Amino acid sequence: MLLSNLEEATRRLAAEEACDDPLVMIPYLLDNKAVQGRVVDLDLNHEEVARVRQVRRPLVTILSPDPCIMRRGKKLWWTASADGAPYEVHEVQATPNGQSRVTLKLTTGSRGAPLPSLGDQVCFSVHTTSSRWFASLPPSEPWTHRPSAPRPQPMPIEEGGNT
Repeated sequence: MLLSNLEEATRRLAAEEACDDPLVMIPYLLDNKAVQGRVVDLDLNHEEVARVRQVRRPLVTILSPDPCIMRRGKKLWWTASADGAPYEVHEVQATPNGQSRVTLKLTTGSRGAPLPSLGDQVCFSVHTTSSRWFASLPPSEPWTHRPSAPRPQPMPIEEGGNT
């Protein structure tokens, strides 16, 4: 559990540093683990079928100055709200001048979820600052891991015995 907690703290620190500092985000942009650009379209009323009923899933379209080769369905978090709900890459279109139009779908229909505004410079990355849930270990060993009878005490070591 200690190792797991330390790894989680290291992951969150790296995510917070990348979300706060544009220079730290550069390697993620180059590795196609992040995309940045200007918001050119917002569709707040986009709906789709989730299981059996229509649900609201807002779309955010950004114009990225760089080519984007992210796969459809990749989960990204808005760096201004990295602890919030993830976005999903909905569509990527290359423009004739080498730029990309990237449409991202918010994976929650909650009206309280923060959204960027038209014209904002935004960055979406694989980093989230929300805590991951880890199951804790039980305070005692389960019965399946205990011996059926107590282990015998070791015999005392005799000094000066025959060897």
